[in-house]
Formats: sequence, structure tokens, C-alpha cells
Amino acid sequence: MSDQIEDVLRYGLADDSRAAGSWLRFLVEAGRIDDAQRAWDWAAEREYADNNLAGEYVEFLIRQGRPDLATYAWSRHLGKRPCDYRTSNYLFNGGFESEPTLSPFDWNQAHFQGAEVTRDRTTIRPGSYSLRVNFGGTNNLDCAAASQAAFVMPGHYRFHAFIRTEGLTTDQGIRFRVSDAEAPVRLDTIFGQFTGTKPLSTMW
Repeated sequence: MSDQIEDVLRYGLADDSRAAGSWLRFLVEAGRIDDAQRAWDWAAEREYADNNLAGEYVEFLIRQGRPDLATYAWSRHLGKRPCDYRTSNYLFNGGFESEPTLSPFDWNQAHFQGAEVTRDRTTIRPGSYSLRVNFGGTNNLDCAAASQAAFVMPGHYRFHAFIRTEGLTTDQGIRFRVSDAEAPVRLDTIFGQFTGTKPLSTMW
């Protein structure tokens, strides 16, 4: 019986994904960040972490104030999957090409009364998917249809999106918001005001 991380990893864990996930979740629950890092590295080397486990670990690191380690862990989990994450795009799955995972570094699609948020294949540019938000028109809404966290170093970045609207009669419309999750006073910008009917266009 031992909870020393080296002993557990060398002698105590069955060599399978279920055991690795259980032990990592135990360390996360206990707040043992250093041991959790070792357990994560052990699981990642053996490709035992699925999207759910990786997402839980990343969220734990963010709660611990280590978004840098969280970004590294998520990038390592993605491995050689074809994507532009952290090469030309700091938003993971920026084009909604894959189903969202439970990671903070992926889209969190909202579920709320009065609107339906889904991936869509009828309005696309580029890629094969987009995000569709259907408003029922039954009540006024003030919510984020989709959001995600991104870790960036100080510097200059450019945001752009493709958007199309059809029959939006609200006076507020679709907007984008970029804010600092730790201190919104440093950055909290809302831009765009898309209403009515507009063809697919690029917003910079």
C-alpha cells in the first residue's frame, strides 16, 4: 500500500486506460498537482487518455492557475491530429469541424430556452461545418451561444469569423466578445451587431 507516485506508476497501476484514468482523477480530486502531472505524462505516453480525461485534467490545471501547463497538456493530447491549433489559430476547433469535447479549450455550446445551437453542414466556409443558432423568437436572450478558453502570451492577435444572418428582428443581434477570464478589466471587448438578413461575409 503506497500513494507515492513513482511506486504507484511503476508497480501499482494495471497497464490500461481505466486504471490510469482512475488514478489521475484521484490525484485531481486531492489537488495534488505535481503528482497529477506525473500521472498525466505516464498516461499520455501510453495514449491512455481520451478526450474526456484530457478535458478534466486541463480544467484542473486552469483551476490551479496553470493555464500554460493546461495548454501544453491539451496540445500533447492532440498529438499529430491534423489541425491548426497553436500554429495559426489559438482557438481549437475554430471551424467546428469536430464534435466539441469536454475541454475548456474547445467549444462550450449553450443549451437554453428560446434558441437551438447545433453544428451545421449547409452554410460552410471554409471546411465542412459551421455553427447554427436558431432563435425561436419567444423571448429576449442575453447569452453566449458558444464560448471557449484560449491561452495566449502578450502580443498582437487578429480575430476573424464568417457570419450569415437570416430574419433576425432583435435590436441587439449577434455579437462577439473577447475578454480576459482572470481580469476582465484588462480586456473585455464586444464587437459586431448583426441583425436582419445578411449574406455570408467575413468579419475582421
